[in-house]
Amino acid sequence: MLKSKVVSIGSKALDEKDDLVILFDKTATKELETVSIIQEFEKPIDKSYDLKTANKLIIDNQEYKIAFVGDMVNRNYMEIGHTVLHFEPVPAKPQGNAIYLTPMKVPQIKVGSTISFC
Repeated sequence: MLKSKVVSIGSKALDEKDDLVILFDKTATKELETVSIIQEFEKPIDKSYDLKTANKLIIDNQEYKIAFVGDMVNRNYMEIGHTVLHFEPVPAKPQGNAIYLTPMKVPQIKVGSTISFC
């Protein structure tokens, strides 16, 4: 399991018109912080952990099934806590840094929210 806590939410990170959420760890630049949710992992990341479609994502008590994991997600997430969570159908050409999720509803996220992949 990978578990983190939301430590800050950028002023442009959550927009009702967008079906996505950008995650980074605390190494994000100031420019990225503006459009991202910044997370801090509870313990050092097990770099051998493999995010895949068999996993679930839980944000607080909101559970999602993973429909697709881009080919850059595992490396980016383990190194800099970065991925883009898409709450929409998987397109014909999905983003390599993205995780596509169902149900297709952006969750309520606040500072202190927990994000768990299990």
